[in-house]
Amino acid sequence: MNYLQTYFIDIYQNKFAEFGGRARREEYWYFTLYWIIMIVILGLIGGLGETMDIPILRALGFGLLTLFVLVSILPYLALVSRRLHDSGKSAWWWLIRFIPFGPIVLLVFYCLDSERGPNKWGPSPKYYVQDDEEEIYDQHLLMDDDLL
Repeated sequence: MNYLQTYFIDIYQNKFAEFGGRARREEYWYFTLYWIIMIVILGLIGGLGETMDIPILRALGFGLLTLFVLVSILPYLALVSRRLHDSGKSAWWWLIRFIPFGPIVLLVFYCLDSERGPNKWGPSPKYYVQDDEEEIYDQHLLMDDDLL
């Protein structure tokens, strides 16, 4: 599976400002990983231009870094909103980050497993509920033969 396409580029293309719905832990953490990698690469380009005293490289690196961060704000907030929805929390919980120890609470929320079955923000992207049974299956572990 192409994780870069699925969890990073797809968010910018298809879920840019989608605040409704739910997002799995996997989607959140892969997006965060690729976001950090992009920040480091662009920062290194700008830092290399600074170190080598190449103004065009410095301007290009830090300019692209600034543009990337500004473009990423809305998709990041939408993803955080969907991630909190998936663990059964309102997106307003994100505001807890502005009080002491709030980021630690958010980190715990981001690490929580998905609520099994549908909640008020939609069906679970992780767990599959068969119509004729009450059992819930993890969609990642579900094989086509299990449906027969």
